[in-house]
Amino acid sequence: MGSRISVVDLSDEKRPRYHHVLLVAPRRGGYDPVVVHAGGIVWTGDRLLVSATLGGIREFRLSDITRAPSRGLLRRSAGPFGYRYLLPEFASHRPPKDAHEGRMRYSFIAADTTSRDPDDADVLRIVAGEYAKHDRRRLARLSLRGDTTTIDEIHVPKIAEMQGVAVHDGEWFVNASRGDKLGADLWVGVPGAMVRHEGVLPPGPEDLAVWSERGELWSVTEFPGKRWVYAVDLSRFAGVTHGS
Repeated sequence: MGSRISVVDLSDEKRPRYHHVLLVAPRRGGYDPVVVHAGGIVWTGDRLLVSATLGGIREFRLSDITRAPSRGLLRRSAGPFGYRYLLPEFASHRPPKDAHEGRMRYSFIAADTTSRDPDDADVLRIVAGEYAKHDRRRLARLSLRGDTTTIDEIHVPKIAEMQGVAVHDGEWFVNASRGDKLGADLWVGVPGAMVRHEGVLPPGPEDLAVWSERGELWSVTEFPGKRWVYAVDLSRFAGVTHGS
C-alpha cells in the first residue's frame, strides 16, 4: 500500500489531531503509491525528503498536498486505498558513490543545521546513515544542490544496528536498536569518540530529529503494538562524557 506520512496538529497538546497522507508518484490518469521503507525524513520549509534506502532520496513539496475527491452516498474518499490526502513526488536524488565502499544506503536521514551556510541558501545539508546488524556501516554528511548530491564527510562509528542520527551544537546523536524487548541505546559525541548510553530509549527507535526550541530529541518506535512518538531531554545527554 506504499508509504505515508502523518501530519499532527499540536496546537492543543492534550488533544492532538492528525491525518495520514499517502506518498504517490504521478502517472497518466492517476497515481501510484511510492513504495519505500521511509526510515527517515527531513522537513525544511516546503520541502520534504524521504529516505528510500538504496533508491536514494525522494523529494516532495508540501504545497502539492492534494485532497482526493469524494464519491458515493457515504462520500468516501476516491484516493488510492481510501486515503483522503495525497502528496505527489516532486523529484528524486540518487545516492552518491563513496570511492571505497560504494553507493550510500539511506536507511535514515536528518537535517544538518550545524553546517548550514547562510550565504548559500540553495544548498541543503543533511546527515544520513546505514542500518546493518554489524558495526561496519557508515554515517555521512551530505550536500544537496539541485540534482547533485555530494559527500562532505564519511565515518564508520563502529555502532551496530544504527537506526537514526541527528547533529546538534556539534554533537552527533545516534540511536541503536536491540530488538523488540530491550531498551535501545543512545550514542552521543563525535564520530570516533562516542559515548554509549545503554538502554535509555524505548525498544525499536527509528529516525531522530532535534526540536531545538524545546531542547528535545524526538523519535518514533517501529514494532507493532509498541509504536510511540516520544521525546527525550537533550540536556540529559548533550556534553555527557560517560555512559549510563
